[in-house]
Amino acid sequence: MTPTATQKFSFFRIFSITPEAEVSSDEEGVDLKLLLDMPLTMTFEVGRAKMSISNLLSLGQGSVLDLHRLVGEDLDILVNGKLIAQGEVVISNEKFCAKITNVIPPEERVKKMAGMDKSNM
Repeated sequence: MTPTATQKFSFFRIFSITPEAEVSSDEEGVDLKLLLDMPLTMTFEVGRAKMSISNLLSLGQGSVLDLHRLVGEDLDILVNGKLIAQGEVVISNEKFCAKITNVIPPEERVKKMAGMDKSNM
């Protein structure tokens, strides 16, 4: 079971990775502006738990589920299931929000996607 908050958003607009002037690639005839509005799924993961099916079936209203993360620890921010940053929970206008405290460098993200780095962050 993974309690998460999931919201669709445009990754490129949130992080302003590529300035508008650099988006178009005239050399190859590819217009990268199409990617800027591509919907992505962002997950702010509070924690994870492993349990047997019998323990899962015994959960009911009022059950307490121990998660792997400690209080005060940075939480994982995933985009389409890939870790891109870490952050903390904040409240703004009576809504839960994520405050980014650490962005995973692109080189590390590429290594993880390529399977070159087997460590868990």
